[in-house]
Amino acid sequence: IADEVSGTYASARLIVLILLGIGLATGLGVIVFASRFVTGRLTEVAAVAGRFAAGDLEARTAMDGDDEAGTIGTAFDQMADRIESTIVDERTARAELEEVVDSFSAFAWQVARGDLTARLAPHRNPLVDRLAASLNAMAESLGGMSSELRSAVTEMGGATSQILAVVSQHTQSTSEQAASIAQTSV
Repeated sequence: IADEVSGTYASARLIVLILLGIGLATGLGVIVFASRFVTGRLTEVAAVAGRFAAGDLEARTAMDGDDEAGTIGTAFDQMADRIESTIVDERTARAELEEVVDSFSAFAWQVARGDLTARLAPHRNPLVDRLAASLNAMAESLGGMSSELRSAVTEMGGATSQILAVVSQHTQSTSEQAASIAQTSV
């Protein structure tokens, strides 16, 4: 019986060791597979992040899932969408600003060359529109002052002509008086 128990014990021990070995190998295999699966997906996220950082604004992971890599991929895609939208908005705003600067520069050159009828068109941005309205009012005011100045110069020209006529009359009258005095004294 002791040999039988000893043999059964040895067999059971061998079976337990074999099962333990199979269990460990299976567990190790699952761990390696899961680790490669997770690190593979994380490596994919890192590669997409590298492309995005290099300027590919359309790079996305398109990952989903409830695991860590899916969560990170989804968060990265949402962040990339917001950054791309911000960059597109900034480029649009820059193009609009360049357009405004070009039109304001053209307006300033027209006014500087004496075209006081130049006007800026209304703008959809309230601040730019307010500036345009102020510059238009300035040009209109300069036009009004220029017109008043022209009128004053014209009036001064008329007054100068009248003064010249009076001086000419006085000169002629003085000449006649001098001639009369000269004849009387002789």
